[in-house]
Amino acid sequence: MKTRILVAVIGLPLLLVVLLVLPAIATGILVAAMSILAVYELLFCTGLVKDIRLMAVSALMALFIGIWSSGQREWSAFLVALWLYFMALFGLMIAAHTKLRFESVCVSAFAGVVIPLLLSLSLIHI
Repeated sequence: MKTRILVAVIGLPLLLVVLLVLPAIATGILVAAMSILAVYELLFCTGLVKDIRLMAVSALMALFIGIWSSGQREWSAFLVALWLYFMALFGLMIAAHTKLRFESVCVSAFAGVVIPLLLSLSLIHI
């Protein structure tokens, strides 16, 4: 309980400084860091964090989405990154077809795209 209170006392003012004082890229970096932590947590709960390649590719996509959402937000760059991400997952699935199951790749794809998009939704203006 003390840990939660300590994190709230320190974290809330830092969060307000990042959101209100620093430029938009700082908010994007914060969202990217939260996205990477969320991706790690989901892949840890499903046991997929043992496959470092899936974790790395999903974390890179989460990082890209977090920074992309605070920048120019060109949809063509997002679509290219999304295509590259799915091609990397497909390549990993082909390379390790005996060890890597399709369900694992689907969970990794969900973790790398949907979670960061939902976390950065407030930064994206369509």
